[in-house]
Amino acid sequence: MTEKDIILLAKTTINNELQRYSDKFYDIEVLIDNETSYRIIIKWKKCMGELLIDRPEFAPYRYVSFNILSTDTVGISSVYCWYDSEGDPLEIIEQKIIEGIGTGFNY
Repeated sequence: MTEKDIILLAKTTINNELQRYSDKFYDIEVLIDNETSYRIIIKWKKCMGELLIDRPEFAPYRYVSFNILSTDTVGISSVYCWYDSEGDPLEIIEQKIIEGIGTGFNY
């Protein structure tokens, strides 16, 4: 499994999930989209998330970092946080992306 495989999976999963919530508010901004890196920001009504796929030099994840923070509170509050680890198959990564997007919409 490479960054390319995970980026393709992430794009497909995100597009499919956002279509499921097409009647709800969101804004998506693609910051990086190349063969080895993919970074997006998704804004919902009460929170915003960053999905980053990259091979980090030093980080607590292998390829995928997905963090969602609330925007409706005075301080920073984590709504969802997930990092992949060595051995996580594509199915788990897909499941966690789906879970994170659902969390953003339902927060």
